[in-house]
Amino acid sequence: MAMVTKAARVLRCLPAWSAALSATRPCVVGKASWLAPNTIRRFLTTNKVHGLFINYIDYCRPHLFARPSANSMIDAMLDFLPDDDKERRRWRWSVLDHSNGLLLCNMRTPELCVCNPVTRQWTFIPWAWRRVGGIYLAFDPAVSPHYEVLVVPAVPEPEKPPKQAIGKGNKEKPLDPLFADEDNDPRRLMESEWPPTPWRLNMFSSRTGQWEERDFIRQGEPAGTVGDMLVDQAKPSGMGPRQRYAVYHQGALYVHCRGFFVLRLSLSDSTYQVIKTPSYGENDVFVKPYLGRSGKGVYFGVIEESQLRVWILSELSEQQMEWVLKYQHDLAHYAQHVGKYGRQMDAHWMVHDVLDTDHEDGDVAAITLPKERFDWDSDNDDFFTIKLDADEYPKHFDILGLHPYKEVVYLTTVFEVVGYHLNTSKVQYLGNSRPSPKSYYYGHSNGIFEAFVYTPCTVGELIEGNIDQTSS
Repeated sequence: MAMVTKAARVLRCLPAWSAALSATRPCVVGKASWLAPNTIRRFLTTNKVHGLFINYIDYCRPHLFARPSANSMIDAMLDFLPDDDKERRRWRWSVLDHSNGLLLCNMRTPELCVCNPVTRQWTFIPWAWRRVGGIYLAFDPAVSPHYEVLVVPAVPEPEKPPKQAIGKGNKEKPLDPLFADEDNDPRRLMESEWPPTPWRLNMFSSRTGQWEERDFIRQGEPAGTVGDMLVDQAKPSGMGPRQRYAVYHQGALYVHCRGFFVLRLSLSDSTYQVIKTPSYGENDVFVKPYLGRSGKGVYFGVIEESQLRVWILSELSEQQMEWVLKYQHDLAHYAQHVGKYGRQMDAHWMVHDVLDTDHEDGDVAAITLPKERFDWDSDNDDFFTIKLDADEYPKHFDILGLHPYKEVVYLTTVFEVVGYHLNTSKVQYLGNSRPSPKSYYYGHSNGIFEAFVYTPCTVGELIEGNIDQTSS
């Protein structure tokens, strides 16, 4: 214990960069490391959630929904990013993924951006946009100051069969499958296994500053055939998420994929595993599944007809993993109460808008007015008691994210956001996450596509500027 205490004092005296380098080369006493990765991570990141980066439907940019701070170093508007000639950056972008304090962004240009809102460092990565299954970020400051961007291929879809003229008016009909090109035989494609092995993925590493192709070898069985995968929708719903969620945990990237499975990519040995998801969506109800990390590992959650179910991934061995149902709660009364009384309750969180920056349009403000106190206590603040109203129209929650260190899930109903404690069923009202109507018009399609729980970090290997290399 004394050795750990001394190590902690030493790391506190070092710059964050030096602490990160020390984390990759821990001093060893006997057979045990004197500082565990989880302990190191606490020096480089905060143990508290700062807020949620939210992508909105029919809106040109995300916003940070968080507690206001009088002296925050976080640039919620990413004003440190330079504009291009057409001034599309900063005002035309969305968040693709978040990993331990770094954001991966789609800048609506032929490039991706990895940035750190705390250190205000950024790197633009060239990327030729095309149809993919998803683009994800892998970063753990307790292991390395470097990050990787991985591109998961999309499930292939058969091409439409060629047509032949059949007479007047140049009407066409599909060619007989017997005369189709064998190389493009849709039957062969639909019966092929997915994912294949080896599976070639594009990967960008901040170590090399380059894109590369890496082959991943499957351990275990495939998820099924291509035809099986196409039974699942390309997107879970029209209300998002547009690309399914992922989480980087203990050296592996877990990705929720089309085809009702979670992909576990091990970056250290270039292997992958297929983990079938728990059953959901069987009643054709609106579902926005969520994959994330919380206090005990990798979690998978869904809400169907106000019924919240959360599973935790139990890794019995490297080859045997299964989902264990951890929590099941009826949220109908909570959603009804928040939908009716949310605007009347005190709110600690607000939408960070241009009012918080040096932009000229200072009239655009957040809807939610903050309290005077700037710190938020996730264990004590904002709890409320629900009021039941049998005549109230039923409402439902969607999952926005999971607290990475506590058993708390963030939920929303019509932009009202709460923190729901899974262990106690207590609910904390956080505020209204809708941007100002001056910048986000009212419409029937208004809503939230995706949200990313943001935990600030003070390190990350970001080379400020553009990387001059085309993507693979």
